[in-house]
Amino acid sequence: MRDVLPGVWNIEFIRGDTWSRSFVFKEADGTLYDISGGSWASQIRHTPDSTTIVHWFTITVDPATSILMLSLTADQTATVKKNGFYDVQHTSDDGVVRTLIRGAVIVDPDVTRL
Repeated sequence: MRDVLPGVWNIEFIRGDTWSRSFVFKEADGTLYDISGGSWASQIRHTPDSTTIVHWFTITVDPATSILMLSLTADQTATVKKNGFYDVQHTSDDGVVRTLIRGAVIVDPDVTRL
């Protein structure tokens, strides 16, 4: 494992819409990051130092394809009233915590509400 700064990827969604994005993580040398094993966590907060969690992302991991998917339901995005921040952390089986991606959460207002 190499000491690499996390990637930055801002995410944007329309409030009240279902949202998901897939990611493939690579090491500094271009090899795929081993996403099997360990545990994953990702949260939205209004500020990085906030003690309040706006939402936890649902995380789906497919080690066969090295694809990790983050998702939020329409009900979850409907309650996000302002922009914030997120990151994705992996804790390996031996306890090493690594933040792989981080960025801003940009919430666009919805117009149509049913």
